[in-house]
Amino acid sequence: MTRPLAPTQSGGATAATLVVGFDSTVGSIAALRAAADLGERLEAELVVVHAIDLIDYPVDPDAGDYEQQAEKVVEVERGAVAAALRDYRPGWSFRALRADPADALRKVADECAALMIVVGFHDRGSRLVDHLLAPDVPSEIIRRSGRPVLVVGAHP
Repeated sequence: MTRPLAPTQSGGATAATLVVGFDSTVGSIAALRAAADLGERLEAELVVVHAIDLIDYPVDPDAGDYEQQAEKVVEVERGAVAAALRDYRPGWSFRALRADPADALRKVADECAALMIVVGFHDRGSRLVDHLLAPDVPSEIIRRSGRPVLVVGAHP
């Protein structure tokens, strides 16, 4: 199920659009920086996408403010993006969807006819459980999308 939350926008209309995956990890922060650099050169709008998943929710599903806690996490992410893109002139927006990350990025890229999808590389570790439980978003997007995909490594 994909249900977009209210998008946030800044700036004006542009000819090209880049879609960027964001989840506050080191890899996605690097991807956001790389997309902003590339976007400035191309004068492209950035559409930053966060796929809402279980990590955004508190541990206790019986908590009275379960949904509100998840919304707070998304607002913190939106705030981090706003701070990072504060001086970004071509324009940007933030979308949060309840969906698999690869599906969310592909859906938004299709909706806005994105030039490219930009994602961060996440080292999923060497444990088998990490490979079984953590999705390999870059590989899934490359496999399921007909768009160019830029995978950005996290740099120290």
